[in-house]
Amino acid sequence: MFVEMSSANDLKGDKMENREESVRKIGKMMGNAIRGEIEAEEMYTELSDMTDSVFLRERFRFLAREGEEYRKVLEKLSRDIFGEDIEIPDKSSLPLPDIKLHMKNGTLPLEELIGVLKKVKDSEKEAHDVYMSMSRFFEDKCPERRMLEYLAFLKLDRYYILERKIMKLREFGVV
Repeated sequence: MFVEMSSANDLKGDKMENREESVRKIGKMMGNAIRGEIEAEEMYTELSDMTDSVFLRERFRFLAREGEEYRKVLEKLSRDIFGEDIEIPDKSSLPLPDIKLHMKNGTLPLEELIGVLKKVKDSEKEAHDVYMSMSRFFEDKCPERRMLEYLAFLKLDRYYILERKIMKLREFGVV
């Protein structure tokens, strides 16, 4: 299941220690990814509660529901890999942007919203990169690797959803 990572340990023939290090690293990364999905779900829910725009509210709720599903997939994947629940840190190592939107005259300022969406978009790209890094711990075409690559693809899809939303907000100026 796990790829043997090249290191000085391999040269000594100490592959068991190298495998244990890989398992420890993937466990830590998986815990961070799960925490990241929890934080993303909370952030998208918060964004949906801040907007009066039905379109944005529904988009954010959709992204929050997706985050919940990604979390469930990662939890199942980690149980399949480790045989038990793994430790989830209190805070993700990939922090999401602080949401500081202030209503003006009952509406969200467009440029302020676009600024937050850009940061959120960038965090989706970072999550994609983390999922791809995790996938490389596994052999080609094994189910764990394929699932992590698929989740990475979905993260990139979210990146482009947010990019299109920013473009449309700029084009039409409507929140």
